[in-house]
Amino acid sequence: MDFDTLDYGSVIPNEIVEDYFGISSDDDGFRFKLINFIYIVDTELRSRGIIATICVRNGQIKVLTHEEAAEYNRKRFNCHVAGMARVHEKNMHVAATELSKETRDSHTKTVMFQSKALQAVLRTKAEFQLDSVQRKAPSLKPA
Repeated sequence: MDFDTLDYGSVIPNEIVEDYFGISSDDDGFRFKLINFIYIVDTELRSRGIIATICVRNGQIKVLTHEEAAEYNRKRFNCHVAGMARVHEKNMHVAATELSKETRDSHTKTVMFQSKALQAVLRTKAEFQLDSVQRKAPSLKPA
């Protein structure tokens, strides 16, 4: 695969992934190979100093445009925050009295940290205001 031809909005055909892994897109494990290939593409781009959002769209790997990446990353971040809140809630229901002293101390520190981290994220999200700033959009092509 020629990574130098990739640009924002590029779609990587499944044939490239099939050839790379020697597996047909009809095979059950192909979806996992797509995810694996995302990491390969991401690593290659990062080695070139390029940070891009790459995901599976409509069964194919896509390097998202800035517009798509803004929406995709916002949703992913919100899902992760919600996941953090669920894990913290479960941690709050751990019976600390049934833990050894060492584990209880560690657990208490963990719960306190999680609580403060979640509070900070949620408070910042609620209070954050941004002044609009024009900036030049980065390109995958070297200058």
